[in-house]
Amino acid sequence: MQIRGKAYWTKLDKPVANYNKTKKILKDGQPDGWGDEWSIEIANLSADTKKALKKEGLLGLVKNKLDEREDFITFRLATEKRDGTPNDAPKVVDEQEKVWDWDTRGKIGNDSDVAVKFNVWKNPGNNKSSAFIVAVKVLNHVPYEAEDNGTDYEDPDNWGDLDDDVPFD
Repeated sequence: MQIRGKAYWTKLDKPVANYNKTKKILKDGQPDGWGDEWSIEIANLSADTKKALKKEGLLGLVKNKLDEREDFITFRLATEKRDGTPNDAPKVVDEQEKVWDWDTRGKIGNDSDVAVKFNVWKNPGNNKSSAFIVAVKVLNHVPYEAEDNGTDYEDPDNWGDLDDDVPFD
């Protein structure tokens, strides 16, 4: 399946650590859900897109945080399958179908127009659907810009003597 929308929080150039969503501990003592993953949010979903997602059983994954993203869905792909074998990175291409060159084109910034191709998997145990990124086509690239929150951090070596009465343990 494929949908179009605005990209947000794109992490496709390299996988990033996810978090333990279920808070479960597996039999081997490791937390369930830890690992690295690629991810992207597709926002400003059209009514037709939401109908298509509903047909695939994915409408429950659509969120709305009452911000500029409006209705959005997050797609993720773990770097490893449950059996430990690696997943291929999602393919990222430009509008001419050429492989995205991260070094020259840079990261994909918020508000870029993209099309996302993904697979849908239905869990036979509970009939819930999941979506996994296969490829992303960047239709209109907005360069990534790190937020400037105006905070200048000082080098801790220049702080001088710290008050010894403040406990750090």
